[in-house]
Amino acid sequence: MARTRITEIGEESRQRILDAAEELFLERGYEKTTLSAIGERCGISYGSIPWHFGNKAGLLYAVMARIVSQPGASPAIDGAIPLGMEGLERILEGQRFWDDHPKLELWLMLELAYPDVPPEIAAEILEVDARWHRSLEEWVRRTMDGRPLPDGVTESGVARMITSFNRGLGISRHFGGQGIDVAGSREALFHGVALMMGLNS
Repeated sequence: MARTRITEIGEESRQRILDAAEELFLERGYEKTTLSAIGERCGISYGSIPWHFGNKAGLLYAVMARIVSQPGASPAIDGAIPLGMEGLERILEGQRFWDDHPKLELWLMLELAYPDVPPEIAAEILEVDARWHRSLEEWVRRTMDGRPLPDGVTESGVARMITSFNRGLGISRHFGGQGIDVAGSREALFHGVALMMGLNS
């Protein structure tokens, strides 16, 4: 019994759980995937899954974190975002990458399952979001270089507009299907931010 326990909490078992969960979430969706089905798929007792991930929402986060952390998983911005139009292109390139990603549904599932994420994982998600927001805010500040934004618009507001747009577009597509004009929406955001910041196109 002790040998089984050690096996089920090891790294190999963790990866098997993640593999099975990723497959089942994509096949059945979040609501219809149970820990029992995941355990059966990977050959590990489902009672071991909370030891690794807390609950089903925590497991979904771990699945997404693994996908995002893989080399070449998404266009990376190393260090400070380039200034001006180049930076805006790079920001939106990273968002466009997910528009047709075969595992986009997992990201949208996580957005909707967020209230069930264990507190320590929720804090980690919030910190990742906060770091990205600060990077965008700094990009706006450095690009504007003392030039004023339109009345009532702040650097933080521009950063939040970009991140909120991305989430909102993803969720709209989740519920509205392929009929949502993703490419046109991205272009609208691109030109809207460029105009607001006085960037040359």
